[in-house]
Amino acid sequence: MEFSGQVWFEFGCPDAWLFYRFVRKLAESGVRVNLDWMPIPTPETELAASVYSGLRTADDKGRFFHALFGLTFLEDMEAGSRGTVTRAVAEAALDDVTVESDADTVASLTGRANELGVRWSPSLYRHGPVTAITLTPAALIDDPSATAEAILGVADNDGIWELSKP
Repeated sequence: MEFSGQVWFEFGCPDAWLFYRFVRKLAESGVRVNLDWMPIPTPETELAASVYSGLRTADDKGRFFHALFGLTFLEDMEAGSRGTVTRAVAEAALDDVTVESDADTVASLTGRANELGVRWSPSLYRHGPVTAITLTPAALIDDPSATAEAILGVADNDGIWELSKP
């Protein structure tokens, strides 16, 4: 199995943090993961989205993403603050990165998310409508490949618009 697609997410979103941890567990289990993480800029996280989008390599993006999520959810820092973004850049060893917002990048990301119909963080886009994802902490305990197969089954079936379980 390959777990692939675009993941649209907001920095600072607890559901995106849980999904990120799930994806890491999935990759550690041996499943091939090929996700393109696309930030959804909000007024509070435009700086983080701009810096992330401006990074050149997937490795740089991964290190920044990991550092920023860690600072936000483990150290209770504000995801989009200049201090948090600057510290994430330093912790990711991105010495040549300038921490600044880019209005064109923000507008482009926002436009792409709107075109796809992204309304939830995180959302998975593979084809057709995006799939909004809400996991419970059980996703970190249960077999990650079974959960991933269920997510892909919904994402790839345009006849299923919503499944939920209290």
